Amino acid sequence: YLEDYRVLRDLEIRFCPSTEPSVAFPRNYSLDFLVGVNGTGKSTVLKILWHLMQQLEATSPVEYPFVLEYELGKGNQKRTIKIATLQEDDETGDITFTKSPLAWENGEPAAISRDILPELIVAFTTGSEAEWDVVGDTTPFDGANLEALQNLSQLERAIRELPGKQPNLETLLTENPEEGSRCLFIPTCQLPLVTLCGLLLDLARSSNNSSLSEVLAEVHLKQITGFSLKFRKTHKPAYVGDWDDVKSLAKLASFCLHQGTDYLLVFDLTNAGSSIAQDIINKFSSALELFKKLGLLADVDENGQSVLREVNIFLERTDSKHPETDLEVPPLHLFE
Repeated sequence: YLEDYRVLRDLEIRFCPSTEPSVAFPRNYSLDFLVGVNGTGKSTVLKILWHLMQQLEATSPVEYPFVLEYELGKGNQKRTIKIATLQEDDETGDITFTKSPLAWENGEPAAISRDILPELIVAFTTGSEAEWDVVGDTTPFDGANLEALQNLSQLERAIRELPGKQPNLETLLTENPEEGSRCLFIPTCQLPLVTLCGLLLDLARSSNNSSLSEVLAEVHLKQITGFSLKFRKTHKPAYVGDWDDVKSLAKLASFCLHQGTDYLLVFDLTNAGSSIAQDIINKFSSALELFKKLGLLADVDENGQSVLREVNIFLERTDSKHPETDLEVPPLHLFE
């Protein structure tokens, strides 16, 4: 519930799955859609929910009235969590606003801590990313400089990596206070990484238990046949032990090409794809951790450099009824 925030007034939304079991569409997840004309606050609802969770994680004051209620756990371990800046007086019924949010667990007062917050919250947008990652800045640059660095040509990035070459873009370096944050924002530039990790996770399961089979069939794709990762050993590591992770991946690669400080790892998944995918995910404990590590390797530093330079995914297309795709052998498509 939001009392008053930008274009939103006295708004109450119940995000919850249907209680009616469906035989036709069995699933273990829930999808909620916000539908409305432009300017009614659809994006605002999602952004304020994202920023609110960041503020709660940082135990920061909240400047607007809200009530948030959700459930954690399953079965006997299920807990109902309520967090609000609005409190009703038991005697008078008056509602007061406080900037320091109050919390209840199963109706009992509780302290706001990681124990009562969701384990992970993921945000992704195809629109402007500048307004999303405000509280928990995931990079040491502001949005304008980061975008400028990412848009540099490969030659410009290479020049910036030369010894003694100073960046001519003003960057704002800050310590990242959100280490270990449960709020994960995925920028659009990392969409290939999300796709790769999702496909590897699905491939690691048995072919009879694929959750993406119907999705791939709808877009006339048969399977992932391979992928490649191009790394560069930069002067400044992305994180402690970053090159050890690259070496771990190299041991699982089908081919490794080395030129100067660039390393290209090629993974052939046409034969033992499921086994290779399992080994990669097990090496990083989970597909999520694999994405996090690759995401850090793909982040640009103050010189516009990144350890992970390119991500290429090779996908085999199925037969299509369209005349323009009437080929004897379905081609491979590159998702870059």
